Amino acid sequence: METAGGSSAICWTSRAGLTGHHRRLPRHLTLILIPLPLGYTYGNNAAIRTTGMWVTPVMRRIVYTILILVIAALVGVILFYVRPIPPRSKTVLTMNALRARILAYSRANGAMPRDLRSLPSVTNYTNAVVDGWGQPIQFSIVENRYAILKSLGADKRPGGQNDDADIESRFLLRKDDGTWGDISDEWSKAP
Repeated sequence: METAGGSSAICWTSRAGLTGHHRRLPRHLTLILIPLPLGYTYGNNAAIRTTGMWVTPVMRRIVYTILILVIAALVGVILFYVRPIPPRSKTVLTMNALRARILAYSRANGAMPRDLRSLPSVTNYTNAVVDGWGQPIQFSIVENRYAILKSLGADKRPGGQNDDADIESRFLLRKDDGTWGDISDEWSKAP
C-alpha cells in the first residue's frame, strides 16, 4: 500500500481474512525487512516484493526452517564436542604455569618466592593459584633447591584414589652451581 510522502504500509492479515494497518515505514526500510514475521504481507499482495524478487510465505517458511536446522546443528556440535577441562587436568596445567611463574620470579628477583600470591602475572599462562577444585595449591621449598607444588585432590585430604589422590610435583629451583633453574629443565617429579 503506497501512501502520500513515499512511505509504505505493512499490513497484517488475520485467519478470517480481515486486514489491519500495522505500521507505516519509509520505503527504503521496507526493502531491508526481508525476513518479516510469518503472516505479514506487503500491501495487499500475498508476497513481498524486494529487490527484484518475490518472497512468498512458503519461501519464508523454508528459509526459517533451514535457519532453525542450521542453528540446531551448531548447538548440537558445540554441546557434543566442547567439554570442560576436568579438574585433575586443570590442576596439572595450573602447576605447569606456576612452575614457569616461580622460575621467572626467582631469576628476576634473585630469590625464591615466599608464597604463590607474591608471584607476578605471566603473559600466555594461567595466573591461577588454585587447583581444579578451587582449593589453594600448596607450595614449599626443600633443601633450598627444590620447589614442591601439591594439591590434595577432590576430597581435600591427604591420600586417596582417582580424583581424590594427591597431585604433587617437584622441580629444581636452584642448580648445583648456584644458577636458577630453567623452564626447559626436566621435572624432578612431574605432576
